[in-house]
Amino acid sequence: ANDWKIVTFNNDVYFFQREHKALKSTAGSTTLVEVVDGSHYAPEANEVIGGFAKLWAADVLNNKHTVYWSDTLIGINWHGGTSGSLDLTNVFPSGDDEVVALSVFNNFLVIFCKRSIIVYSGASSPASMVLHDTVEGVGCVARDSIQHTGTDIIFLSEDGLRSFGRTIQEKSMPMRDLSKNVRTDLTSLIGQQTNPIQSVYSADEAFYLLIFPDSNTVYCFDTRSSLPDGSLRVTTWSGMGIRTASILQDKSIYLGNSDGIAEHK
Repeated sequence: ANDWKIVTFNNDVYFFQREHKALKSTAGSTTLVEVVDGSHYAPEANEVIGGFAKLWAADVLNNKHTVYWSDTLIGINWHGGTSGSLDLTNVFPSGDDEVVALSVFNNFLVIFCKRSIIVYSGASSPASMVLHDTVEGVGCVARDSIQHTGTDIIFLSEDGLRSFGRTIQEKSMPMRDLSKNVRTDLTSLIGQQTNPIQSVYSADEAFYLLIFPDSNTVYCFDTRSSLPDGSLRVTTWSGMGIRTASILQDKSIYLGNSDGIAEHK
């Protein structure tokens, strides 16, 4: 049980992982308790985010086509009030698909599926939210590859690193291939991973790190500016045993490896 998705919501901390009861740590407490309201538990989902005053969850065992949301400002209530769910079976543009990750961008709910991206407007009132746009043929293959850069979202698709850059009012969603110059090597690593692919973005350092733990390789993308072909400058770090990374509020960057925790300087 080492692949928890952890989010803060309404001053509490929530832990979600597929096939595990969701857990919560109340502000000021070091105790973890199950997320349950009466006899109703939160979904045992692999993905969770906070947005529009609710928790949103998806990717449940044997149900990768439904997005769930909690009651407004009540992260423990998933079966009453304004809580609910959305079945995407008839929405997937490619027919059969599965939800991998969720995000909020420009006041839209963005649902990253394996082979498509689905965008909803009006998610502040999810019972009446409206399908705004879809992208077919481009999806996300790694939940933890998604990073917000402030004006964009970077994510890993099956054919490389992508940017969700576009004007939200446009009908189509053009996406830049940020890893164009290393695409072959990068995509060959995706299928070799048993442990989850990780990432971190630092605005201060102006880089996006994409971590392949099983291959002992980190791709470091320079986000200061694009090359003429739209891709990013990239270097690789190897032999360091990096398995994960995190950035704190003070902008400190910490890297976890088999020996412990290191700080990026």
